[in-house]
Amino acid sequence: MTRSQTRRISASNISQSDVSQSDGETHLGMLKKLRRGRGTSARKLTGKPPAPLAKADTTLLMDKSQEEQAKLQLQISRVERDLKTLEVKKLEKEAQMLQAQMQKKVLDIKAAKAEVAVGNKIVKDQRDLYSSVKFNINHLGDAPSSDFPDFTTDLATSSECDEEEDDSQLGMSIDNLVQSRRRTL
Repeated sequence: MTRSQTRRISASNISQSDVSQSDGETHLGMLKKLRRGRGTSARKLTGKPPAPLAKADTTLLMDKSQEEQAKLQLQISRVERDLKTLEVKKLEKEAQMLQAQMQKKVLDIKAAKAEVAVGNKIVKDQRDLYSSVKFNINHLGDAPSSDFPDFTTDLATSSECDEEEDDSQLGMSIDNLVQSRRRTL
């Protein structure tokens, strides 16, 4: 068997009879080389690169995949950070809108309270006025007739003196009403 024929035989099919000893190598030495996968003859016979090159290739591939994985991880972390930033900005904007709405509602409530206070004051004033008028009407019959002016006379026929007297009598009657009210309270 020639040397070129030996190279064509795969490592698994080599037997003692197929290997010639003219090369100076023993059958065991040849098998050891083939099993280890070293040397040019092993590369030519098996079609595979020697072991150290295969390790280097896988190391390079692993390094490249780790670099790509690190780049992807970095991109993922950037995207996550950007998303968190956007979410925070969105939440801050919503919080500002809610604060503005709350401030507006607080102002509306204050305005409503002011209106209610004014309304209550008006109601109280009207009640006081109603009470005083009612009191005056109820006690009108109790007062002597001399305290009140006579409104049945025709004012057009009365003289200026009569008008002055009527005004003074009206002032006196108001004073008397106030005094009588103070006495009853």
